[in-house]
Amino acid sequence: FALMTEPRLTADRARAMLLGQPRRTHLDWADFEHLGTDAELACDLVREGLAAREKGINILLHGPPGTGKTEFACAVAERLGLKALFVGEADKAGEEPDRESRVAALTMGQRLAASVDDVLLVVDEADDLFVGVDDAAGANRQGAKVFMNRLVAGSPLPTLAALDDRASGT
Repeated sequence: FALMTEPRLTADRARAMLLGQPRRTHLDWADFEHLGTDAELACDLVREGLAAREKGINILLHGPPGTGKTEFACAVAERLGLKALFVGEADKAGEEPDRESRVAALTMGQRLAASVDDVLLVVDEADDLFVGVDDAAGANRQGAKVFMNRLVAGSPLPTLAALDDRASGT
């Protein structure tokens, strides 16, 4: 309703209303030099994936909490002149989202941003999207593995996901 009644609706305003405001980093690219060639590889994958409109370009950032995964995602976007849009951080009421809301936000983000060249989708704290998907017994399964595989493989634009090593047991 808010979108339909917006008096000065532009493409940027509609995107902001649906996906939120882009985030910027407070760090410099040089702050990530300890990542070596992996940092440049991430940039190359995103850049080339966007240029070729290649589907399924996803980068999983993992490490202990507080190591800068979120800031790195923002830094990659800035280095490439993109807007880092974080999806699934709140439900439609602005409250804490459940897994279903986060998957829906990612799906909507993929569809809305598929036709633009200046967006990098980021899924922060992605642990709860994937929890139980590989559970062989199915007792703790939170979602269908085939659905998540197709969602990730069919992503129409590059996506970065941050995952805590602690949560994944790695």
